[in-house]
Amino acid sequence: APHLVGCTEVAAPTVPPCSAMATVTSTADVEVGIGEMQAKQTKLDKDNLPIVSIGTLLQFATPRDKTLMIIGFCFEMGAGVGFPLMFYFFGDAVDALGDPANTTGEKLLDVMLEVMGKVGILAGAVLVAKIISTICIGVAKEHQSARYKVGYLKSIVRQDIGWFDCNNPQELSTAYGEALLLVEKGLGGESWGQLGLNLGQTITGFAISLLSEWRVGLLSFGFVPIVLFGVYMNSQAQRVATKKIGEAYAKAGGVAAEALGAVRTVASLAIEDEIAAKYDKGLIAAMQATIDKSFKEGLSLGIVLSATPLQLAVCFMLGLFLVREDRLDSSFQYFLNDPTNPTDQNAPVANGGPLYYCTNKCNSYDARFIVLPPLAPSNTQCRDLDPSYFDLKFNCFSAQTAYTDPQNAAFFGGQSEENMNQYAESAGGSNDCELQVSNILIAVLCSNFAATSMGILPQNITVLKKAQQALVPVQKTLMRIPPIDSFNPGGEKPDGVKGHIEVKEVVFAYPSAPHFNICNGYNLNIPAGAMCALCGPSGSGKSTIVGLMERFYDPQAGSLHLDGHNLKDLNVRWLRAQMSLVGQEPVLFSGTVYENIAYGVLGNATREQVEEAAKTGDAHNFITKVLADGYDTDVGQGGGKLSGG
Repeated sequence: APHLVGCTEVAAPTVPPCSAMATVTSTADVEVGIGEMQAKQTKLDKDNLPIVSIGTLLQFATPRDKTLMIIGFCFEMGAGVGFPLMFYFFGDAVDALGDPANTTGEKLLDVMLEVMGKVGILAGAVLVAKIISTICIGVAKEHQSARYKVGYLKSIVRQDIGWFDCNNPQELSTAYGEALLLVEKGLGGESWGQLGLNLGQTITGFAISLLSEWRVGLLSFGFVPIVLFGVYMNSQAQRVATKKIGEAYAKAGGVAAEALGAVRTVASLAIEDEIAAKYDKGLIAAMQATIDKSFKEGLSLGIVLSATPLQLAVCFMLGLFLVREDRLDSSFQYFLNDPTNPTDQNAPVANGGPLYYCTNKCNSYDARFIVLPPLAPSNTQCRDLDPSYFDLKFNCFSAQTAYTDPQNAAFFGGQSEENMNQYAESAGGSNDCELQVSNILIAVLCSNFAATSMGILPQNITVLKKAQQALVPVQKTLMRIPPIDSFNPGGEKPDGVKGHIEVKEVVFAYPSAPHFNICNGYNLNIPAGAMCALCGPSGSGKSTIVGLMERFYDPQAGSLHLDGHNLKDLNVRWLRAQMSLVGQEPVLFSGTVYENIAYGVLGNATREQVEEAAKTGDAHNFITKVLADGYDTDVGQGGGKLSGG
């Protein structure tokens, strides 16, 4: 008969509490089924380091996946380049519409068709770029998501039982789904794709703005700090809220999963209201965090988006001033000393000259839309004819009216473009505008579009930040190597087992209650082949000894032996394969009766083995005669479809 010694007072070493079990204990290769991840030792303290690095987020990406992501990101940026270029071509259309040289519908149509052709080619290029980027990023995301799901689930089931004592299994399923959903978004087009698109729009928009009119472009840059401040506020609000909301939903989800898994018990006790209240408590915490986040997010996005119309107004004002100054600087008075020599303002007076051209409009620098009075008589100033008349002045834009239309060319002395260029130069003016209205329009629209894209960047960055934040607990689990590692192939595997069990001076306390020792100097000796019953009051260590023999836990002091081998020296999976354990609360997995019995064999059990096991357990007749589909009967979750007996 085995000898059971009662608990004696033995100095017990410190038991690591649950908080210590969540830390990274070492580094090793984490087997994920689809390839292997080289785990790097990373200190992940949830309070001090709320997010992981981008490199850690991409830890399951193979070189092929990274290549696809880079290609997709570059093509997304290329697609983003297309939108500001559309404004650039739009500027060509504006120039064509405002060009006095396009006096006929045919010329204007040719120019507009050319612009439409460029825009069409651009649209096709954007379409192709978006298709390629979506495929590349999508494929890479799906590959990594699959590895994350398999790796995370394997890391969870790999943990020792003490880890589950400190982590509510009901909450793990909710946290598993929530975390990996955010990680998926951080790996896909919502983050990398949109980030590349808006980054391309921002960079290209500002670049075209600077090239079109650098002064307007520089002014638009003055609004960037306002946008960046809003981006920072948004990022901070999202970071804090993601942590709080995730924790709240995990607790609420744990309550729901626990209640739904035991819905019959909940109904029999009539505690639906209590369960709903506990669930609502978790939702209230998430709601408060969401409200706080919404307020801060609204304020930050308001700052970002309000900068856009302000930027638009200020840049248009500067552009208007620059165009006006360019027109005034290029203006020159137009008169002919010699009507037969229209190319030289300084020609000697001859042939009935000088001839003065007059206007009755005060904005004499722009003569395109004025009505000209008759020519002033020789040696007469315009004001001598009428006080409301002014000497006609052309500028770089309005001078084109003197030669683009045949009637105007005759009226202004038979000017051609070459003649007007020579005349303007001799008069100290210019017939070539340094600044077109389209330059200002392109600069303003592109800078505004770039600022708007920059305002959207916080949303793309937020998706990435959420993924990094959600990965913190996932990464802790992935990196944690349990002290009792069933995935470790090391350890002794004796050729046979006799069954001699020895327990020597065992001291043990559960991780969830490290200051309460279940065993203080526990001793037990069970010879091979003996049948033993452990009897004692609740909490005396009967089930604990079974858990220690299965190596669900390791004692803090003392040792357990099987046939003289210390259990710590044996391979964990081999050890558990030598034992059969029917717990106080048997568990059936969702599936068929056949599948549940087959779990008792490592590898694939044959039909004959399953039926032989059922016959040995005196269950074969019940399965084949009572159950509707025999061994193929679906037992339901937790065996809920079977009778309680």
